[in-house]
This record gives sequence, C-alpha cells and structure tokens, in this order.
Amino acid sequence: MFWKYFERRLRRPLVKYTDVFHNKAAVSMMTGKIKGKEMSKYQGGCSCGEVQYSFEGDSINSVFCYCKSCQVHTGSDKWFGLWVGKDKLTITQGNPSTYTRKGDSGQDINHLFCATCGTTVCVEVTVGNFYSVAVSSLHGDHQITPNMAIYTASAPVWAVFPEGVPKFDILPPGLDG
Repeated sequence: MFWKYFERRLRRPLVKYTDVFHNKAAVSMMTGKIKGKEMSKYQGGCSCGEVQYSFEGDSINSVFCYCKSCQVHTGSDKWFGLWVGKDKLTITQGNPSTYTRKGDSGQDINHLFCATCGTTVCVEVTVGNFYSVAVSSLHGDHQITPNMAIYTASAPVWAVFPEGVPKFDILPPGLDG
C-alpha cells in the first residue's frame, strides 16, 4: 500500500526497497531516468573545503531522519539525507575520517567527516549499500525536498514536520530490511 501511495506522490513507478540495491535496472526505474536525458551532477564538501565529493545521476530517495542517533550527531532534531547508491559517490579530495556505530539492523553505519572542521558529508548505510549524503553539504541550490520522514516516534516534542511529507514512526513497510 505504501508503495502505491509513494508512486502516486512522485508521479513515477517505484520498485521494492530490496530490489533497489540489488538491481541496477531497478535503480534507473525508481529514479525515473529517461534514456538520452542528461544526468544530474552533484558536488559537495565539508565547511573548510578539505573533503570534497561528487556523484552523478538521480538519488534513490531524500529523507528526514529523526532517530535519536541522528539527533545527537547533528545537534538538531533530524538529519536530511539524500540517498545515493554506494557505487555512485566518489571522494574527489581529501581523506574523510570515519565514525562507526551500529544501526537498528545491527549493521554498521559509517559517518564520513572532515577531521579538520568536523562536518559530516555523508553516512554509509551498509545494510542498504548506499550513502545518505548530507543535503546541507551540497554545493549550489538544488531545491531538494524530503520524500519521507522516518523515525518520527523519536522526534523531540518541539520538532516541526513538513506538510504533505509521509511520516513513519520507524520505517515504512518494506524498508525495514
């Protein structure tokens, strides 16, 4: 049911979460890439410029995460991540430091950050084989908005949720592995 709602909302077909990370054709289907269309190019980096990255193509998803770990890590009520296939993102400058923690799945979550300024540029979600790129670390104005809010049951009482964005206490059906 969630997937049909999401397809209508995005006005493009989706595939199941598990297919996205195991089937490259499914990624193309989910992102709505049209053959012959110029792919989007993104660049970003940390605050001091020591760590830089790039990726090409459309993202898998854009998500507000309100889990307690993201709150502590950001010093805010949420993390705003753009999910990018692990094979799409390249560190183009510098050598980010890594902080590793366990996610709800028991698998590693690796935070890649600049050792000089402390900016987290992305988080590797090993269970899903993707990076959650910090939208705030992207160069330029890409007008990115969230497609969903996850772990909202953990949000602080003062958190404000955007209108029209589906909210899930933890993860939506089908995204829980």
